[in-house]
Amino acid sequence: MNKIFSKEIKKQNLTVYDAFSVINELRSIDLKKEINDITFENVSENLKIESFLINVDYAKVVEKSFNYDELNAENLYKKSVGQNIKYVKLEDNSKEVVEEAKLLNSLIKDTLIETKDGVRINQNGEIIFNQIPLSLNYVPNVNLKLVSDKDIKEDLKISYITSGISWKTSYVINLYDEKDTVDLEAFVAVNNNTNYDFDKINLSIISGDVNTLRETTNLMAKSKMMASEESAPSYNSTNDNFSEYHIYDLPYKVSLAKKSIKSFNLLSCKNILCEKEYKFESPMFKRNGVLSFKDLNPSFSLSLKNDKENNLGFPLLKGVVKVFKNYKENQLFVGENNIKNTPVGENISFDLGKAFDVKID
Repeated sequence: MNKIFSKEIKKQNLTVYDAFSVINELRSIDLKKEINDITFENVSENLKIESFLINVDYAKVVEKSFNYDELNAENLYKKSVGQNIKYVKLEDNSKEVVEEAKLLNSLIKDTLIETKDGVRINQNGEIIFNQIPLSLNYVPNVNLKLVSDKDIKEDLKISYITSGISWKTSYVINLYDEKDTVDLEAFVAVNNNTNYDFDKINLSIISGDVNTLRETTNLMAKSKMMASEESAPSYNSTNDNFSEYHIYDLPYKVSLAKKSIKSFNLLSCKNILCEKEYKFESPMFKRNGVLSFKDLNPSFSLSLKNDKENNLGFPLLKGVVKVFKNYKENQLFVGENNIKNTPVGENISFDLGKAFDVKID
């Protein structure tokens, strides 16, 4: 059997969906024409083993397993029950005495051990474990048994689904009193809530309602290493209509540290024509038993046409829009609202609150 340990990643792409992510990698593997026992290190601890795929025509995966019981005190106790240990206690003269013992339970505070004198509860002594159980790992890994039809060394494409990474879009709009146009910027914040560091990777965002099951998903075919050639001049990212979803590729490599949030620019547009509207929806308001709408304030809203003629013309991700207005030399916050996924050709319209000096007469 040919044993292989793979840790180095030659190329990595992270595609972030709403509730999960897909990682695609290239790794150099030296396969033999026999059973290859491959251990892949440097993988996410939230990996879904049922989704782990290797794209290769001349070999077949016959077995795969995900191994990650984190090495910590709680797991060490659990995995060592019934094993021989050493018990260190202090005598009255502060001299250390070491006894051979057996661990009987996994409670860290009220540990039961069996010595030559009987069973005791460890209160003041110290436990020394003779070895780390094989099932505990410093880092997560995937083990594959793969049968190859030939001897070959090449870059294999690997992909898998992982959880713990999400995205959120935010927009900032600047209003001007003297003109009927606005400036708009969009950022996508990627939250890497895992213990995995991504270094110089290709990052993509997928927008759309994807059907998933509680424990697993069939979306491996919907993620790929790609860089769209279609782009809009006002965007820093590129976009492709992928299946029933939209995929956004950042044009440069990025790094995402574990337990961190990083924002990336998706869009920066100026001189977008907008319509300022006052809206009033009848609440069938009653005063003293008589229907009346007098002296009610309408809501103030903005409406933008999402097309190229209006310096937009790109599918917009759902997110929160914050609106600011120039006042003297400062920017004042005037309101915010949510927008939905908005395709090209549709209007973006959102309320910003009640008009102060406009009333229904």
